[in-house]
Amino acid sequence: MAEASLGAGHALVGVLGHVEVVFEQMVLVTGVQAAGVLMLSGRIRLSLLIAAAVVQLALLSVLAALRLRTRELCLELIVAGRASLPLACIGRLRRRLLDPHTREGLAKSVDEVVELAARPRPAAPRPLCDVRVIRAVAPELSQIASLLRGAHPSVRGVALVDWLLSSAATPLYGPSAEPLRRELGRARYLLTVRQ
Repeated sequence: MAEASLGAGHALVGVLGHVEVVFEQMVLVTGVQAAGVLMLSGRIRLSLLIAAAVVQLALLSVLAALRLRTRELCLELIVAGRASLPLACIGRLRRRLLDPHTREGLAKSVDEVVELAARPRPAAPRPLCDVRVIRAVAPELSQIASLLRGAHPSVRGVALVDWLLSSAATPLYGPSAEPLRRELGRARYLLTVRQ
């Protein structure tokens, strides 16, 4: 479905393909584990179980990284206005982004960034954001938090705010206020535009 909707060369198609392969590998390793428990005994069984457990942990790590990349790519598609694509990963993320609890959580995160920059405490851990940048755009950030708490913000705007907060590659964590101000203006527009 992803290939038909996005084309074979889209990054999401590749990532979803890798997810399928990892799931198949996990099933295969689980089968080897089960067969080993039933057919082998003693040290050989224990060795097989330990080896299979190590492989399963490695596969789970790969799967977690692929899930994170899938989420990032789905966020990009939603921000780009493609939230209606018939892909399960986009549908799940879209529903989550429109959930009032998620929106409130994002709004609280924005409020916390502003509060941390307004009152830096010497004993508190150093914030990831540049305090001067956050102070310069604090009114815009507060407006974004209010829009997230509004009745019907656009999923595109919510996705953009989620991306700004969750990706270290965004201007929220950068050294300059102007790129962040532009992204916040775009988020403000997208939050208020009718879907």
